[in-house]
Amino acid sequence: MFIDYWRFARTHPRFLGFGFFMAFLSSAGQTYFIGVFGPEIQSGFGLDSGSWGRIYMMGTLASAVVINWSGSLLDRFDLRWFTAISLSGLSLACFLISSVESTLMLVLAIFLLRQFGQGLTSHTGLT
Repeated sequence: MFIDYWRFARTHPRFLGFGFFMAFLSSAGQTYFIGVFGPEIQSGFGLDSGSWGRIYMMGTLASAVVINWSGSLLDRFDLRWFTAISLSGLSLACFLISSVESTLMLVLAIFLLRQFGQGLTSHTGLT
């Protein structure tokens, strides 16, 4: 079994590199990465831990509902287009979370980070 993995790595380094790159970029939408900025987000919006948790939960649950549909689009579209859309969405989400001023937009920013970062970017790299 290990030999098969080694053979794949030698014969398809581009696919392996692509998967690694996409998995790495998905960090922007992962809980451990967003959590690093949690205290600054809380203080910037005047949120207590419970309010921040509810906002994060709403964005995450909304993303969980939508990923069932959006993840299936990978089977219907060209990988290059899907990757470009996923990374563009992730870029938009990063820009949005850096500039939001209302809690409603914060929920949207968390949704986009979870959808395009943790969801579609990692899904693209692993599929």
